[in-house]
Amino acid sequence: AFYLDKLICRARELAGMRMSNHIDHGVVADAMVDIIYNSNGIIHQYIVNFMLELLETRRRDSYIAMLLSIANGRRKLLEIARGLKVKSGEVSQGLAHLMELGVVSKCGVFYNIDDIVLAFWLRFVYQRRKGLLVDGAFDRRRLFREDADSYLADFGREAERDAGSILAELFNLFSNEMVSIDLK
Repeated sequence: AFYLDKLICRARELAGMRMSNHIDHGVVADAMVDIIYNSNGIIHQYIVNFMLELLETRRRDSYIAMLLSIANGRRKLLEIARGLKVKSGEVSQGLAHLMELGVVSKCGVFYNIDDIVLAFWLRFVYQRRKGLLVDGAFDRRRLFREDADSYLADFGREAERDAGSILAELFNLFSNEMVSIDLK
């Protein structure tokens, strides 16, 4: 509720500055830039403080690397270990600690970041700021704006799909595999 409240408030402010009550895709993307990407944005500051307070200093980089791996789609223990080039036992211990902290959960063999905004921030803000060698903040900001546009467009397309096609796609992912639902 915190994230949504801050996003809606900023979108309303931006629409008001544009002399409009209409909040469209572009206004939401601009609001995301302001509160998630910009280092003085309220969600950006909240996540940075959360990460600094929650994760102990000596292993923080290791934990963030594990979280980044999950945010980028490597959600199985061996995938995470291979991506980080460390032993799976070390990753397993780190993931167990992140689960104790309530940041990560496990469903079957898959690890998930419970806070989707944190996962988004790690992937599209933290990782990009560390990895992009683009000149000037403007270019990085523009790239994040493009990421936000793409994310919102994908969300819109998914929201318009009917449940039947989503279920059919899901079951097709398990072709020729045994699927257990409620022990059946």
